[in-house]
Amino acid sequence: MPPAELSSELVGLIGWAYWAPTKLAVERLLQSVWPAVLARRPDARLVLAGKDMVRSQFAHVREPPGVEWRGLVPSATEFLRELGVMLYPLTRGSGTKIKVLEAMALGMPVVTTPEGAEGVAANGGVTVETEDARLVEATLALLESRGERSAAGTASHETFMRDHTPAVAARPVVELYERMLA
Repeated sequence: MPPAELSSELVGLIGWAYWAPTKLAVERLLQSVWPAVLARRPDARLVLAGKDMVRSQFAHVREPPGVEWRGLVPSATEFLRELGVMLYPLTRGSGTKIKVLEAMALGMPVVTTPEGAEGVAANGGVTVETEDARLVEATLALLESRGERSAAGTASHETFMRDHTPAVAARPVVELYERMLA
């Protein structure tokens, strides 16, 4: 699959709005992280997509400017290709996040929290921060430099190819079965 172009300065997130961890991540994004991005970059745009990812699901949260709600999209891959950065301020959840792996497979830089990067190889185009202010700084650095986005995207893709392809992920299981058969 060809890598994302990363010419876009769009920031985005895809997920299921009813899943509590994603819902909390979107609330954190709208209440804290995105307003701080806008304070320094008023022209920034955030796109939210996925099942039930519509404004009415978050009516209880004040919506900052620059937010577009897409709802269910025909293709997560095509949606991710539109972005320059995936911003995923997850506060709780467990297991590897498929959306992060999908972004990495496309060569997309990802800014997330330790919970959002669980199960993902360290570094390699995935910026992991705990504090909102640091999530904001990392996002702004990527927005303001296509070169940084490109370098992070390349690192993200390389990390995916080295550590997360199906062949790599299955290798330990295959080796276990081979030992058991021997």
